Amino acid sequence: MGEEVAAGPATGKGPSGFRGAWWTDVAARERFAAGSGILRWMPRAVAEAHAPEDVVALLRWAAAEGVPIVPRGGGTAMPGSNVGPGVVLVFGPGFAQVEWAGPGRLRVGVGATLAAAQAEANRRGWRFPVDPSSAPWCTWGGAVSTNAAGPRTVRFGSVRRWVEAIDLVGGDGGRRVLRRDAGGAVDAPTGFHAWAARLRADAALVRSRWPRVTKNSSGYALREFLDGDDLVDLLVGAEGTLGILLAAEIALTRRPAHEGLLLVALPDLEALGSAVAVLRPLGPATLELIDDVLLARVPSEERAAAGVPADAAGLLLVTAEGEDEVAVRATLAAWADAVRPWAAATATLTAPAALAAVWRWRRHASLRLATEYAPRVSMQFIEDCVVPVAALGAFVRGLRDILAAHELPAAFFGHAGDGNLHVNPLVDVRRPDWRTAVRAVLEATVEQVVRLGGTLSGEHGDGRLRAPYLERIWGPELVAHFRGLKAVWDPANVLNPGVKLPVPGQDPLDGLGPFETGWRPPRPVDVA
Repeated sequence: MGEEVAAGPATGKGPSGFRGAWWTDVAARERFAAGSGILRWMPRAVAEAHAPEDVVALLRWAAAEGVPIVPRGGGTAMPGSNVGPGVVLVFGPGFAQVEWAGPGRLRVGVGATLAAAQAEANRRGWRFPVDPSSAPWCTWGGAVSTNAAGPRTVRFGSVRRWVEAIDLVGGDGGRRVLRRDAGGAVDAPTGFHAWAARLRADAALVRSRWPRVTKNSSGYALREFLDGDDLVDLLVGAEGTLGILLAAEIALTRRPAHEGLLLVALPDLEALGSAVAVLRPLGPATLELIDDVLLARVPSEERAAAGVPADAAGLLLVTAEGEDEVAVRATLAAWADAVRPWAAATATLTAPAALAAVWRWRRHASLRLATEYAPRVSMQFIEDCVVPVAALGAFVRGLRDILAAHELPAAFFGHAGDGNLHVNPLVDVRRPDWRTAVRAVLEATVEQVVRLGGTLSGEHGDGRLRAPYLERIWGPELVAHFRGLKAVWDPANVLNPGVKLPVPGQDPLDGLGPFETGWRPPRPVDVA
């Protein structure tokens, strides 16, 4: 289900027609003032919808009164899309359904977790291949709204590719069910077709300026809409700024019979770009990085058992899948031969217990960073940059120089095969100038990402943190199309204002901190 408010009985009365729970007491509001990221905002109220009619009533009231609505699922988002002024909207048990919708299809409620859907799919011999490590907490509302991804995105793409239909309420309070390949039968708000015509007139400009990245959760999916003329593509990844999701239908793929893991120990992160350039074209199901900062927290006996040298500067986790175990082993051996010139050592694992043990190193990365590095605080303000895969080596070199210039150690991990690294600076909040250092690193990183042709979000979304940089990443012409789309779907500007698109005067670090030594996120951390 969605978030549960543990503050006791409802403490206020919601708007007319809203029959869910409504909280205005400080305890409930404080619980939803922060998520897994570093930004904090005290909401005006917390509303728990119990039925779709509650969402319709809430949005009609919000549009009439000019009250911002902040939709929230499991609280795992990092860049501040799930916190803000106005009313935080959470979803009760009625939105947690997971239903079989026919071969290779599930219908999932906005409040269902990815783990619940995965369990149902697995029970039937299927799987949802986009598997972020936050699946136990991440809800489908958040996954669809951020175009979430995970370790297997290098082969299977992000969530958008797998969404077949969405059921949502727009900023006008109208409920719509949108399906892929609907053709001309699209139920869109007034003004949408005129906006789409203007976009198509600029199609050559949009395509020429679109970042050459393999995944992206920044901005709105203009290119995908131009390529497929499908409204679903625009609404996936919109971070609750164009509509409030109620449910979705998702596609599945069959589970493979066998999988194995190639471990590639790197002598230095300088070798990362070359190793990825060799391995990615071979078609791995995962191509993940763990750096030495995180490896140092893995017990030495576990590293030795997996064949990882004690002095490895980083480790790549490269997965092969297939129906034949012998073929999987042969694939791993061929990949090891191919990457050997850039590796300090390689090892292959096929036993399920050994695979699970190594994947825990990767999946627990954010949790370790949040809990084990006191007095330093792991801060996610440059944690989701994505660059063209060919620029990965330059990105790592440049970012290490930026961090060193400001004396900030950091952990590097994540989706190396996609050019999407989670870089978490470890900030000593006892330093009197730590806020100045954070801002300087953020600004320098934005400049580097622009120079390399990337975006600031590969899978977590823009949120409030990255919205002020949107024009620097995308340019004024594309942002004008973003704003036009927003105006059509949310004419009153009440759906998560300040997320995705900035409001006047918005600063990227609005709501930062305060932090104390040993601080950790109040919600489960997003460990994608």
